[in-house]
Amino acid sequence: TVSVLYWNNMAEFWLCVSAVHNATKALQTMNTLRNFERSVNESAMEQFMFLFNLLECMDEPMKVLMQLQCREQTMKYVDPQVRMAKRSIEAVEIFLGEDLPKLEGDDEEDEERLGWTTWLTKKKDGKEKKEQLSDISGRLQKTIEAMNLGLMTLQMAIPERLREPQARFNWQQSVHDDAVAMWVELSTGRVTRRAICAGQLWEHSTSNTTGSGLWVDKRRCCFVLGSYGDDWEVEVLPAPETQLRDHEAGFEGFKMKLNKSLEINRYWGGDAMAALKGLRGVRNGSIVYHIKNNDTELVLQFEAIDRMGTDRSQRCITAELFEMLVFLIISNSQDEVVLRKLMTAKLDYLDQDSRLLVDAMGNLRTH
Repeated sequence: TVSVLYWNNMAEFWLCVSAVHNATKALQTMNTLRNFERSVNESAMEQFMFLFNLLECMDEPMKVLMQLQCREQTMKYVDPQVRMAKRSIEAVEIFLGEDLPKLEGDDEEDEERLGWTTWLTKKKDGKEKKEQLSDISGRLQKTIEAMNLGLMTLQMAIPERLREPQARFNWQQSVHDDAVAMWVELSTGRVTRRAICAGQLWEHSTSNTTGSGLWVDKRRCCFVLGSYGDDWEVEVLPAPETQLRDHEAGFEGFKMKLNKSLEINRYWGGDAMAALKGLRGVRNGSIVYHIKNNDTELVLQFEAIDRMGTDRSQRCITAELFEMLVFLIISNSQDEVVLRKLMTAKLDYLDQDSRLLVDAMGNLRTH
């Protein structure tokens, strides 16, 4: 039962990870379609362009919502909308990827037009592609309305200083309790492994020619946590995307021990590029973790893990929950005082009343 649950959850996870970038892929396909207006009748082309504009409208707001999804105080207001948007974009990608006529290499305009005409009249589930195109556009419109509703509710419910993705990290008892519950599930074997975060990954390597350090973009990945007796291990797996750049082709994933030798620091996007020489491509405003473990040095641009399936107990894994779970394992303790000291030393956590900062030696000073 555990294995079945694990693989079902992983299937849900892969769908969430792959859907993150489907907006870009769908936009690329739609851009290609714009070059073939002469091949599609005017009515259909207008619908294609409407779909394209809807995707464009979602692109930047989606990035903002995903940043807000990473934080505990804003997650519940935007998490359903992010999941809804990913599913809708996935539907667009599937629709545009089904038996598209050849988009290049045809010299004859009439043959090209015939290909598109045939494709638009194809039926699936009793509906022609033209009707499905209209349905998908309507689904995207409803998704945009839901995204707006989430942002409006967030503005009314949360003070401005707390709804920024870069708001201070505070100790939250509910996060501690959820992390302990996940820790118990994994350590007792009720759950074998669990995806705890996703995001863009960079690995530090030394150039053979210059001897200097380089940050190599290792593509999108996920971190999967597992317990093996007294040992904890994170498996870093590549996201399941088919089109890889040349320098990504050799990335098959790797494993990393979670123990007291692990060093982890949190940065904001721009600060990470300033602090870590040679690092490029990090998104401003994003949460970035610099991770060092023995000979491995990584930078992770954090993305939240969506709630798995329809089980409401399977909550979204935010940056706060990710950090709490990692430090529970590193400290091998559920004690709040021990955790606060350790997390303050590594990540500058504030205590519960947001006024006292606990340093690594356990002394208190005014913040």
